[in-house]
Amino acid sequence: MTTENTKSRGEKGKRGKGSGSSAPLPSKGGRPAKITLKTVAAVGELMALGVPEEYACALHGVNPETFGPAVSRKPEFKEAMKRHHAAFMARACRAIADGGEVHVVHGEDKEGNPVAKEERRPWTGLAWLLERRYRPHFNKVDQHAFSQPDGSGLCLSPADMLQLEEMAKELHVRQRGKGAEGKGGRGDAGIL
Repeated sequence: MTTENTKSRGEKGKRGKGSGSSAPLPSKGGRPAKITLKTVAAVGELMALGVPEEYACALHGVNPETFGPAVSRKPEFKEAMKRHHAAFMARACRAIADGGEVHVVHGEDKEGNPVAKEERRPWTGLAWLLERRYRPHFNKVDQHAFSQPDGSGLCLSPADMLQLEEMAKELHVRQRGKGAEGKGGRGDAGIL
């Protein structure tokens, strides 16, 4: 009886190329993977809360240097991470829109009877986390303030600053062209 492992290079087994079989190949054996979908979900949940990858991995006994590459290799791992981050963002946005998160606090009244009381936690902590953890999506718009000699001020957003820079470049190019005609080639004289 010949097995696939002992066949010569040229021979094809039952599951070789061109056989038309879609049956999965048997496992190669070896050590079971330490980074499973369950582990990725647990680490992803902590990371979504703001815990750095290194520490989230440490809590679950995973080497952080192998965690990132393992997640990149498997689409289901990437999706699990994305789901946990999206769930946190949705929860935080909901709480911010509602003016805070409502939590049920369990306790006892004076007679020792169990009582559940709702408390609203402030939304500001969640906004802080969103701004820092998901900076491209939730960061504050920075403004640049300029004061004039008369004491009045002007505030510009980053988009305004970029637009001004583009306008200055265009003006510089135009002035340079005009100066080249009238000053014998030195068109940048007198420009910023």
